[in-house]
Amino acid sequence: MVALIRKAPNPQEAQTQLIQQFALSEIQAKAILDMRLQRLTGLERDKIIQDYKDTMALIADLKSILADEKKVLSIIGKELDEVRTKFANPRRTQFIEEQEDITTEDLIAEEEMVVTVTYSGYIKRLPVDTYRAQKRGGKGVMGAGTRAEDFIWDIFVASTHEYILCFTDQGRVYWLKVYKIPEAGRTAKGKPIINLLNLSTNERVQAVLPVKEFKENWFVTMVTKKAPLKKPA
Repeated sequence: MVALIRKAPNPQEAQTQLIQQFALSEIQAKAILDMRLQRLTGLERDKIIQDYKDTMALIADLKSILADEKKVLSIIGKELDEVRTKFANPRRTQFIEEQEDITTEDLIAEEEMVVTVTYSGYIKRLPVDTYRAQKRGGKGVMGAGTRAEDFIWDIFVASTHEYILCFTDQGRVYWLKVYKIPEAGRTAKGKPIINLLNLSTNERVQAVLPVKEFKENWFVTMVTKKAPLKKPA
C-alpha cells in the first residue's frame, strides 16, 4: 500500500488505486492518504488494529442489544434510575382528601371600588385609584356622566367582595355583590339597576347599603318619609 502511494503521480490517482485494489470507500481511501507516515510504524499499527477490534466488538454488542427487547428495556431502566438519582427532589405536590369548591368570587381580586347610583336608577363601579388627590385650587375631574334630568343620588366605597343591600319602595330588600355591578369609566352613566335585580313592575330602589359581612348583633335601622323608625330583627 505504501509502495502504491509512493508510485502514484498525485493524490487523486493514489486514492483511485486504493479504492480499486483494496475495495475501499472514498472516505477510507482519503483517511489513509491523510495519515502521517509515523502511524504506519509497528506501535501505531497495533493501535489501529486494536481500534478496529474494539469498533467491531461495539458493533456486535449494539446489534445484539437491538435484537433483544429485554436488553433494550434493561438499559432504559438503568438510564432512568441514573436520571432519578441525579435529578430527584422531594415531591412538591400534596394530595389531600378534602376538596374545596372554587367559586367565581375566588377568581376575582378583592379591591376597593367607588359605587355610584343615580336618581333615575343607573349604577356603576370603578376602581378607587381612578380618582387622584388634588391640591388646593384644583379644577377637579369628571366623576360621572348623567343626563340633564338625572343626578348622583348615592356614592360610597366598597370592596368587590362586599354585599350591597337594595331596599325598595315596596318593602323588599335585594342583595348584590359589588363585583357583579358593571365597571364603567368616569364619564359613563352606568347600567340600569333594574337589569341587575329581579324587581317587580313599578318597583323602585329607595336606599342602598354596603355590607361587608352579616353578624347576629348587627342591625339595619330604617326611617320612612313620615318618620316611623324601626330596626328589623
